[in-house]
Amino acid sequence: MGGTAHAPREVATNGHCAVVQRPAREIGALRGAAVVTARGRAAACVPRDLGAVGRCPDVTARLHRSPDGRAAAGLRLPTSSDGGEHLDISLDPATGELVADRSRASREPRARGGR
Repeated sequence: MGGTAHAPREVATNGHCAVVQRPAREIGALRGAAVVTARGRAAACVPRDLGAVGRCPDVTARLHRSPDGRAAAGLRLPTSSDGGEHLDISLDPATGELVADRSRASREPRARGGR
């Protein structure tokens, strides 16, 4: 796979002339039971541990910018047991775009880092 996440997708319009996509409904039948379900809000710069997940987690999160637009929320997904490798997913505070920072996702020299 070369680090590419892929799954069959359904593509449709949402009634507001926008194209939306999501994993095909049949994918849900292939997944196991949820390991952890957590809800809550995290305060600025204070991590919130959501518990352990399996090797292939299915993560659903809502990320928001602060009302003044200067800060945004994000997720850190550890990819090693010592936490030295991790994938950071966040909102760009200025644009609101979703950013996946892979620069520390793997120590493997052949891995492709970046944003």
